[in-house]
Amino acid sequence: MMLQSPEARTALDERRDAYDERLRSLVDRLPASLPDSVRLEEQGPFWLGWYHTPPWPIKRDIHGLREAGEALFGHQWQTALAGALGLSDARRVRQWLSGERRIPDGIWGDVKRLLKERANKAVAVSEGLDTAPASADAKR
Repeated sequence: MMLQSPEARTALDERRDAYDERLRSLVDRLPASLPDSVRLEEQGPFWLGWYHTPPWPIKRDIHGLREAGEALFGHQWQTALAGALGLSDARRVRQWLSGERRIPDGIWGDVKRLLKERANKAVAVSEGLDTAPASADAKR
C-alpha cells in the first residue's frame, strides 16, 4: 500500500470531486430523448457533441497557459504564443511560467480568442475536406 501525505490525499480528493462534478454536468447535458442506439455514421458527431469536453476545468494559471499554448502551437509553443500576443520575445512567457512575473489578467482573453480562431479554422478546413474534389496528386 502506498503511503500518501495529507497534502497529496487532499489534492486527489479535490481532483476526484472536480471529476465527479464534470461527469454530473455531462450527464445533465444529455438530451431527454436519447436514442437506444446511434447509427455508426452518426457516432462521431454524437460523441463529439455530447461527450467531448476537457477532463477537468482549465485554470488561469501556469498550467492552463501551458495547456493552451501546446493546444495552439504544439510542444515548441512559447515563442509562437509570444508572437501571437504581440510580445517582442518569449522571455516574458518564460517569466510567467517560472513565477517570476504574474500572468496579466488581460492575457486570458487574448489566449481564448486565439484558441477560438484556431478551432474555427480547423472546423473550416475539415468541412472543406468534405467538399473538395480529390487532386491528381492524391491518386498516386
